[in-house]
Amino acid sequence: MRLAGITSSPNGVEVVQQARNLTMDCDLTQIEILIRDRGTKFTQVFDHVLNAGGIKVIRTPARAPSAHAFAERFVRTVRQDGLDRTLFRGRRHL
Repeated sequence: MRLAGITSSPNGVEVVQQARNLTMDCDLTQIEILIRDRGTKFTQVFDHVLNAGGIKVIRTPARAPSAHAFAERFVRTVRQDGLDRTLFRGRRHL
């Protein structure tokens, strides 16, 4: 897991830049696929950047809430194991 730039309301340009940063900064040989939802912030440029890095991008099916179950469980685990046990003193510390 890698935390990228965190913002309260990301847009397509910011998400594409984070994908570029990820492909430049990390060893992507262990990552084969990225499963993402159909959010408007994930543009075709985002997919192309990751495809160029050797990562296959798969979109979840439309109107299939059960397809998000694995991602939701991962987020819940991160929150419980990491964030719930950390005291943040402010936005900058976060």
